[in-house]
Amino acid sequence: MSRVSRRWWVWAGFNVAGMAMYLWLASDLWVRPGEEGLPGGPGDAFYWFFVMLPILAGFLILEAATLLYIVIKVPRPVRRAVVILWLVVVGLWGATLAYDHHRGVRAIDAKYARSVPDPFCPALPPGRPPAAAAG
Repeated sequence: MSRVSRRWWVWAGFNVAGMAMYLWLASDLWVRPGEEGLPGGPGDAFYWFFVMLPILAGFLILEAATLLYIVIKVPRPVRRAVVILWLVVVGLWGATLAYDHHRGVRAIDAKYARSVPDPFCPALPPGRPPAAAAG
C-alpha cells in the first residue's frame, strides 16, 4: 500500500484515536465487576445522548464525506487502495461499537422488574416463579 499517500494514513490514525477516545468515554457506562444484574444509573441515557452520540455522529459524517471525496476526487490508480483503507477503518469502527455494546449491555435481574401487571402475559400467583406456574 505504498501508493496511499501520507494524508490517508493520518486520516486513519485520526480515526483510530477517535475509536480510543470513544471507548475511553464509553467505559464509564460499562458494567463494573460485581454489579452484574443491577440496573444502570439514571444519567446513563443522558450521558450517551449528549456525549457519545455526538462523537458517533461526527465520525459518521466524516466517514461519509471521506467516501464521497474518494469516489469523486481520488485518481483511479490509487482509488482501490484508498477504498480498502476506508473499509478497514469502517470495519474497525464496527468492531469498536460491537465491543462497547458487549461491555455495556446490562442484563437486569428479575428482582428489579416492575410489579405492574403486563396485559400481554397471563397473571401469575404472587410469589411463584414463572417456571413453577408453567408446570
